[in-house]
Amino acid sequence: MGSLPCIMDRFEGVTIAATGVSFYKPCFPPKSIDLMFSATAMHWFRKTPIAMKNVLHSAMLEKTDPEFKTYWNQAAEDWKVILRERARELK
Repeated sequence: MGSLPCIMDRFEGVTIAATGVSFYKPCFPPKSIDLMFSATAMHWFRKTPIAMKNVLHSAMLEKTDPEFKTYWNQAAEDWKVILRERARELK
């Protein structure tokens, strides 16, 4: 059985990294990344803003649910943190 082709064999200067660090914290040194791609879902919050009464996951909330606005605001703040951290890492 032969080995599978690897993207790193086709292009020079490509590094593939997996990190267990939270997206809300630095993942790489400042100004060290030319291009980054993440295939993870951005639905994990830094904290749970309030308990949800009628659904199991915030993605199930409807705009009419009383918890929706609180979760929407938390998502907006968390997104800003993620973008700020990634901006520091890009060259």
